[in-house]
Order: sequence, then C-alpha cells, then structure tokens
Amino acid sequence: MSEFENIVNELVELQKAKNGDYGDSFSRNVEKYGLLAGLIPIANKFNRLEQLITNGNQQVKSESIEDTLKDQANYCIMLLAEIRKLNRK
Repeated sequence: MSEFENIVNELVELQKAKNGDYGDSFSRNVEKYGLLAGLIPIANKFNRLEQLITNGNQQVKSESIEDTLKDQANYCIMLLAEIRKLNRK
C-alpha cells in the first residue's frame, strides 16, 4: 500500500471518529446556510496551517501541521460530497 493510500485510510478513520463526536454538523450547516458554510472550516484550517508554518506557533499541542492538514483534507472532501449531493437533487 502506498503512503498516499495510508493517508487516505487515516482520513477515513479520522472522519468517522470526528463525525461520531460532532454528529453530522458539517452537513447540517451546509444544508442550513449553503455551500459557503462549508468553506469556513476550510479557511480556518488554512489560517491555522499558515500560523503553524510561518510562526511555528503550536500552543495547542493536539493541533500539529499534520493534524491540521488532515482536518483540512477531510473538510474539502466533505464539501465535495455536499456539492455532489446538491447536484443529484
């Protein structure tokens, strides 16, 4: 298995775990407020990543560059899923 596939599998497990913790809040927010609601967490993660890379600022120990990239990747995939859902309607 390639490193890419390993990472994708990690993303799937992370999304399942977080979706269990948060419920389906991402989908509910997109349904309620539109696609822009899905862009907000992506932008937040981008800003966090920029801080981590630029300043080396990691005050929250559980938010490493790797963790932030994984979260951002999952938010992008989740938004793509929401767009596809809208296109099927």
